[in-house]
Amino acid sequence: MQNLSPLPDDVCLTMKLFYYDEVTPSDYQPPGFKEGECEGMIFEGEPMYLNVGEVPTPFHMLKVKVTTEKQRMENIDKSILKHGETNMPHQVLRVDRDDPEEEKQDMSEDPVLDNKMEDT
Repeated sequence: MQNLSPLPDDVCLTMKLFYYDEVTPSDYQPPGFKEGECEGMIFEGEPMYLNVGEVPTPFHMLKVKVTTEKQRMENIDKSILKHGETNMPHQVLRVDRDDPEEEKQDMSEDPVLDNKMEDT
């Protein structure tokens, strides 16, 4: 098991683990994780939602999604991003609800790298 170095005070990291209810004991708690109580995150500025990528396997799916303040993205080198439709969340982001997109994902799909950013 690896641990992350302490994050800066203005950075927050949330990880969600989803299980198959049919085979996972209801009291299962994976090593290195604890049950979350946070219902959302509040941003000082306008939040921006980025789909960084996903890696499917026959048994697991790893997705990386980043929500950051839009202002932080204004200085990034836009040539490294794949432009597409921007998905802007509400000011308060619910982190404990299931993502509707999760239900649509097929574990046999090819990995997709899809960064989303609004043109300015």
